[in-house]
Amino acid sequence: MPLRMLLTIQNIWLGANKMTGDIERPWDYSPDNWIILEITQDGKTYHKVLSGWSGGYLHGDHWRMNSGIKSIDEVEGYYYIHGYSGSIYKCNKESEMIRMNISGIFKQLQDFVKEVKISTILDKYITTS
Repeated sequence: MPLRMLLTIQNIWLGANKMTGDIERPWDYSPDNWIILEITQDGKTYHKVLSGWSGGYLHGDHWRMNSGIKSIDEVEGYYYIHGYSGSIYKCNKESEMIRMNISGIFKQLQDFVKEVKISTILDKYITTS
């Protein structure tokens, strides 16, 4: 594959600025719904985002959990949740809820880890812009 084609694919995948060609990375994931979990294991408490996307005719529902919350930016109706792995979740404030796409994994986590609950700890991490 020619180098020019590879660079074009890379720019599309990473979100290159169409005017300058600079790589932008405002967020990695923008879920349809999400919750913050508080997981206590071996005496340590962790906060993670459990997020879901609703599927359609060709693709089913799917979910994702981040590596842990490092910080949260609150900007114009969204929370930008930064994870320890470097990922960023753009979460609509009005989409904080459990739907079928994450309810099953939430139940499995409760059964397996035992000390898992939905957290209201947003204020601990939020920085406003």
